[in-house]
Amino acid sequence: MIILGPLFPEKREQEIISASKRGVSNAANNFQWNLIKGIHTNTDEPLIVINALPVGTWPKNFKIFHLKDKDWSCGSIVGHEVGCWNIPLVKQFIRMRKVRAWLKKYPRESELLIFTAYLPFLWAVNKLKPEYKVTAVITDIPEFYDMHQVSVFRKLLRRIHCKIVYHFMARVDRFILLTEQMAVPLHVGNRPYLVMEGMCGDVADEPPVSKPQPFSMLYTGRLNRRYGLELLLQAMKELQDPNIELWLCGSGEMEEEIRTYAAQDSRIRFFGFLPHEEAVQLQKQATVLVNPRTNQGEYTKYSFPSKTMEYMASGHPVMMFRLDGIPGEYDPFLTYIPEESAASIRDTVESLRKLSPSELNAMGARGREFVLKNKNRNVQMRRVLDFIHKEQRDA
Repeated sequence: MIILGPLFPEKREQEIISASKRGVSNAANNFQWNLIKGIHTNTDEPLIVINALPVGTWPKNFKIFHLKDKDWSCGSIVGHEVGCWNIPLVKQFIRMRKVRAWLKKYPRESELLIFTAYLPFLWAVNKLKPEYKVTAVITDIPEFYDMHQVSVFRKLLRRIHCKIVYHFMARVDRFILLTEQMAVPLHVGNRPYLVMEGMCGDVADEPPVSKPQPFSMLYTGRLNRRYGLELLLQAMKELQDPNIELWLCGSGEMEEEIRTYAAQDSRIRFFGFLPHEEAVQLQKQATVLVNPRTNQGEYTKYSFPSKTMEYMASGHPVMMFRLDGIPGEYDPFLTYIPEESAASIRDTVESLRKLSPSELNAMGARGREFVLKNKNRNVQMRRVLDFIHKEQRDA
């Protein structure tokens, strides 16, 4: 099997972060590595990864102009990283040509797995012979990329980009989706698909134990307005208890605003952008993990937040709004905020604050057991491989 993904090798995380001016997506990279390692555990076949670094363009978003080709390995997994001149359009074209060149070196009957609707990858496989069977793992709808952009020009570029992506996506034979609702906007039609939701990776054998003081809420991820962070910060203003703290880590458009809040309220701690392992360690120290994303906007029903799995696997209670993209089987293990308001967040925090450490630990342990048993990467990738093999037999 050949996997195409916009990822970076785990050993190079700090190098990539240091060269990036706007942070990188830990969630997407972690998801892809869980996918790769889960498949590797479930198959004896050779596993090839062709990757492109998920970084912004030079010089505005990334410090390096020439991204070099690199061969790498992770155990028995063989990786080929395609380089490029890191400027718009040229970057995408070079990556497409190099990915196509690598694919031609492998047998035509190879099974291809593409992570996300990344244009250079779809472009590269578009002209391949039918012997190549292509499975696309789609975690986001193309129309909702860069939703924070407000310029008319950028919106026009996004529309053009979407048309090209959907044109090339016609070459995809089957899909792996995070939610059932994604099938319609992706124009899946009669092509087979599997709804996977998400998955969790390796975690410590024993969940951490909550400490009674201070009562800390943690959010890790992109610091963008559409993720409900303003409501969370407003709720913190309304909470009078001096022993309640809000911890935030990540990068995004609200960084400076969050720094201002933290300067005005010592209970708000901003850690900046952290490598994934450091963010996971912070999750182990917090009392409650919070995702303030609201259910507003069409994109919510096409999204299964990857942090939900990671949060639940931490062994701590998870507090969030009810989202259309999350199936009902998760309901017993999540603490839902009843209304999409700062006051409702405040009330939910205060109700959790009244619980004893043992009660909080029990809540977190139930959620952790559920995802580790039913949604770990080995279980989820076994489902994916069974789905692919069934389609191969039925073809």
